Amino acid sequence: RLPPGYGSTELLPYAQAAGVSYVPGRQFFVADGGHRHLRLSFSMYDPETLTDGARRLAEAYRAAGPSAGSTALPG
Repeated sequence: RLPPGYGSTELLPYAQAAGVSYVPGRQFFVADGGHRHLRLSFSMYDPETLTDGARRLAEAYRAAGPSAGSTALPG
């Protein structure tokens, strides 16, 4: 789950530009929710690839800043 002020859908283009991807969490919620959640696939990657992916996602997170969402978004 992302902190308040970030939305997983809004962060996605930054992540993709950094060479990583995920599925925004709202696609896994029945009701309107999951805006700050993201779903990562990690079972098919080796530890080195996962480490690099986490580093890239962190870079995307920092690049996006709080502009990647709104504090008005529900959990």
